Amino acid sequence: MSAQPEFELPKTSRDELIVSGLVIETRPYGESDLIVTILTPEIGKIRCMGRHARNSRKRFASGLDIFDQGRFVISGGRGDLLNLKSASPSPSFLRIREDLDKLTCASLVCEVLNRLPSEHQDQKNQQSFFELIHLSLEAINEAVSTKGALKAVCICLANICKEHGIGRPLSEVEAGSKLLRQMMNTLEDLTGRSLASRPMVEMMINGLRAAGET
Repeated sequence: MSAQPEFELPKTSRDELIVSGLVIETRPYGESDLIVTILTPEIGKIRCMGRHARNSRKRFASGLDIFDQGRFVISGGRGDLLNLKSASPSPSFLRIREDLDKLTCASLVCEVLNRLPSEHQDQKNQQSFFELIHLSLEAINEAVSTKGALKAVCICLANICKEHGIGRPLSEVEAGSKLLRQMMNTLEDLTGRSLASRPMVEMMINGLRAAGET
């Protein structure tokens, strides 16, 4: 079996690398730029500056939004902020975008990914972690109830914590609102910041409790 190609971060603006990935955060910068965080199976989590990404239809034909998937051309930038030269994304997880409860759960996953430091793993482990996140978002996307979406996000956060050496192993039987709250507390204590998605998640949990579903 042939070895997987090694991927290295580009060091200069002339060095280019094409990666596949999932957009987990976008932030406007200035009048037309965009700071984009992408989770990739090749090199893990990267942050990029997309110059004119908010108004250039040549390099960013369909724009960029959270949960988009596709191929991205990056080059070296300043510090840990790479240059995003072009992108060919396509919308994904359409049910998440259309359902407020699912959007809340998926946003919590992306927020946690952005808060925790990047792990410098080999490519095989990066690929496995990417697949784990992708499968978790698929589970949220396909959930048939609010309770199912919350269970999916609980299992996902447990796996993220495990990857970062936080908490204890989890079985699906244990996944529930109590454990989800414990993990959110742990993550907030670890990062020293409140999770912006938490109030909406708490509303979902309280709604289930009021309906006798927890």
